[in-house]
Parts: sequence; C-alpha cells; structure tokens
Amino acid sequence: MVPMNASETSPQANVSVRMQRIKRVTRILQWLISAEIIVVLVWVMICLIELVGGRVMPQGVQLYFAPGVVYSVPFSIPLVVLILGGLRLALYLTGSLVLLWLLQRFEEGVFFTAQTVGYIKWLGWLLFGDWVLVRLLELTNRMFSLDGQELIVGLVVVLVAWIMDEGRKIKEEQELTV
Repeated sequence: MVPMNASETSPQANVSVRMQRIKRVTRILQWLISAEIIVVLVWVMICLIELVGGRVMPQGVQLYFAPGVVYSVPFSIPLVVLILGGLRLALYLTGSLVLLWLLQRFEEGVFFTAQTVGYIKWLGWLLFGDWVLVRLLELTNRMFSLDGQELIVGLVVVLVAWIMDEGRKIKEEQELTV
C-alpha cells in the first residue's frame, strides 16, 4: 500500500469540493431567478393596472412584446397582441420554473437522469415555442423577420438533451451487462 502524500487530496475529497461549488452556484442562480420572477410578476401587475385605466406609469414608458411590437403608455394594445404576449409570458414563467427545478436537481447532485434530461428538453421546446410566438407577434404588426437564433438555440438544447438521454441509456445498459 502506497501512503498518500499530504499535499494530495483523495478523489472523494475532490468530489465533495466540486459538489460544494455546484451547490453554491446553483443556490445563487436559484435566488436570482426567483428574484427575477418576482420582479416580472410585479411589472405585470403594474401593466395590468395601467391597462384597465389606472395611471401608475409616467407617459412614454414602453411595453415590449417582440422586435417592432412596442406600445407606450397610455396603452392601447390589440387583444391578439395581449393574448400572444400573455402566452409568451406564460412560456417565460414556465421556463423559469423548469430552470429552477433543473438547478434543484443539480444542487442535489442528480445530473444524468431521465427527469434531468426531461427538464433540459422542456427548456429547448419552450425556446422553440417562444420563437413561434415572436414570429406571430411580428405578423400582428405586418412584419416578419427570419431571425432564427432562438429557434436554433432551442433545437440545439433539445438535441443535446436527446444525446444526454441516449448516453444515459447506454450507461444503464452497460451497468446491467455482467
């Protein structure tokens, strides 16, 4: 048996140090995402008060729905834009919650499971859905851009999740093979 050098650390200690870093970073990200959700919900409440006729915001404040789909106070927003904007907000909040759940899994040290991969796939599909809603919002203002950055990122995230899932399945099959 070879004695360990005092300056070397055991693999178990390295894992523990890495997990502590992961926990610290995920907690910070969870806090930031939670704070952002609260700020967005407060902003939505202020905008709803403004929409029903309450004067809360100063003249000229703008509400951004998509590129080129911007409305200023006092708001007179078409119903279709409100519906599509509400759907986009719902996708954003859903994505934020899924991201919080994913970070919770990471904090617990659970990385390559079907549930974790499922959360990553959800994030990709939500990005894809947001891309579709932005294109629909642009059509409400008789414009359309072929900006596919969000579409590509969403599809790449889904592809990475699929590859992770296939790798997880291969590993499970190898563990069952004697």
